[in-house]
This record gives sequence, C-alpha cells and structure tokens, in this order.
Amino acid sequence: MQKTLCTRCNPKLAAVFKAKGDWCGEHERPESQCSICHDELKKKGVKE
Repeated sequence: MQKTLCTRCNPKLAAVFKAKGDWCGEHERPESQCSICHDELKKKGVKE
C-alpha cells in the first residue's frame, strides 16, 4: 500500500474514507484496507 493512502501514516485521510462509507469501525481503518477482515488483502501485501 502506498503511504499516501494509508490512514495510519496520514490520519487526516480517515475522514475521506469515512465519507465514502469505506470504514471498518472495529479496526479503525478503511474497509478496503482492512487485512484483518479481508485475508485476501494480506496476499496483496497489506499489513495489519
């Protein structure tokens, strides 16, 4: 994942992902980047 799209690297992006409805409230990251909920993302190199 690019650091420019990482909400942990750039916390201000969280509002953008939340506004799009792309948010995993349980793990506090975009659903599209939540490798905890989506194992297939781990295979693509997305870290927990």
